[in-house]
Amino acid sequence: MASKTGAARSDRHDLDYLLPLATSRPREGLAEARLILKGQPGPYEASVAHQAAGIVLREWGDLTAGIRELRDALRSARRTGSVKREADVLASLAVALVYAGRTAAGLATFDHALELSRGVLAGRVLHRRSLALLALGRNAEALDDARGECPRAGLPRDGATRARGCRIRRS
Repeated sequence: MASKTGAARSDRHDLDYLLPLATSRPREGLAEARLILKGQPGPYEASVAHQAAGIVLREWGDLTAGIRELRDALRSARRTGSVKREADVLASLAVALVYAGRTAAGLATFDHALELSRGVLAGRVLHRRSLALLALGRNAEALDDARGECPRAGLPRDGATRARGCRIRRS
């Protein structure tokens, strides 16, 4: 099923399913990403597939391979000319760098992602940075980012957005 779905979706640039799949069902997400990369994906498809693979590998603890995939995703994202795509990949890469102990490089990468992002995407970048800061034990800074993610994204502090902020405040 994955191959049919992946091929059809990849042809239409409709890869919105892949990043959530990588986080919710990582084995399937990685398999789907590999399938897309086996074909001849364009820069956009390659960037999303490499990003999905990088996220899975990062979360499984293979930080070297995850960073390599995310750097490949960044190269592909830059070829698309989409600043939004680049910012999203940068934020994923920043998390991996922080997890790998490259804190200064990771935080600088987050800063670059924030420079490129606006609105909802900026809120998502701030959310990821808040989780990385939390992992570093920098709770006050994490809380500042969690508080800033909603206004920056133009979102109300309710629903899932509010729940994320509450989760950070409890930590």
